[in-house]
Amino acid sequence: ASDYMEMYSVESAEPGDIVAVGNSYAITKDGDRLAKLTKSIKPHQQNIIGVVSNPEDAGDFNSIGYNIKEQDNPLPIALSGRVKVKVSSQNGNISTGDYLTSSSLPGVAMKATKSGKVIGIALEPFNGKTGKVMMFVNLHENLAPSLNELSEEIQEQQQQIEQLKKQVD
Repeated sequence: ASDYMEMYSVESAEPGDIVAVGNSYAITKDGDRLAKLTKSIKPHQQNIIGVVSNPEDAGDFNSIGYNIKEQDNPLPIALSGRVKVKVSSQNGNISTGDYLTSSSLPGVAMKATKSGKVIGIALEPFNGKTGKVMMFVNLHENLAPSLNELSEEIQEQQQQIEQLKKQVD
């Protein structure tokens, strides 16, 4: 992996897990209140923030935020760059270049097939059940609706038009 990371208080996660903002807090060594992170738990989860990176890869030039107390389980969270992420074929096989998002499996990514929160871009294909792939971290909102979403919307509108025609006749 070759990523830039920041230390966060993380509840029960390991390298490769997608993490999200949790409901509990830690107080940093500087006295700042900071939300603890937890594994993602649902598809297209809106509050995902990054991927747990390998602590052994953290160094002076690629990591910051060493103000988390040891009892708050500090772990490096990849904010940018390449990192291995846990994946599932829950939403179909993953091709190089596919957007990835959270799945229903805790901490595990899947191929993003509709608009919503994206954690990154797959840098290699995956066609197993679960595993890990190299991903470029690129947290953003995918605003482009998929063809399936547009098709469903068109079908709903066509049904509404048919109902209105029946009312007029």
